[in-house]
Amino acid sequence: MKSLSELMREAWEKQILVPAFNVAYLSMAKTIVDTLKELETFGLVEVARPDVEKFGAKSFADVAEEFYRYADLRYTRLHLDHIPVIDEDGNQVNWEELIQQGINLGYHSVMIDGSRLPLEENISCTKRVIEMAHPKGIPVEAELGAVLGHESGPLPPYEELFSSKKGFTSVEDAELFVKETQVDWLSVAIGNIHGAISGVAKI
Repeated sequence: MKSLSELMREAWEKQILVPAFNVAYLSMAKTIVDTLKELETFGLVEVARPDVEKFGAKSFADVAEEFYRYADLRYTRLHLDHIPVIDEDGNQVNWEELIQQGINLGYHSVMIDGSRLPLEENISCTKRVIEMAHPKGIPVEAELGAVLGHESGPLPPYEELFSSKKGFTSVEDAELFVKETQVDWLSVAIGNIHGAISGVAKI
């Protein structure tokens, strides 16, 4: 069976989108993996810290157990999403412990989010996660720039956010970051926002 790194590289080479679906509530895991299998579409099942602490995913262990109960690895893999160094409320997070937990639980990829750090500190934390994950064949995602949406309080109108370029990732910083860390995947801010928000888009 192909590794997740191989599958993602093939998708990139063929310019195929790989969707990812967050398990905000534990019961969503089976629905996601069943749908991917039914549609014969490859995608990631993922869980982020807010899904566990602010929604109903219970724990990273519970999500992993539910995933492995139903998943067909031909169509999906499990991603540990957005483990922050500093969270959306400004609190320090024991990110190293959470990343290690994900590795031990059998997550196929992990994400470290040092986007609220200065560039050099973000690079340093990402390198540490790569040291933890790569020897086990686990790809690492990082974030550079500010993908907003989990912060407390309302976001500015989207048009204002986009025109101001607030938090947008610098191309030069992204190039340096990838060269320094050798990270597998990089999440950048180009006007995209997280989904756990309200009042941003007007219909």
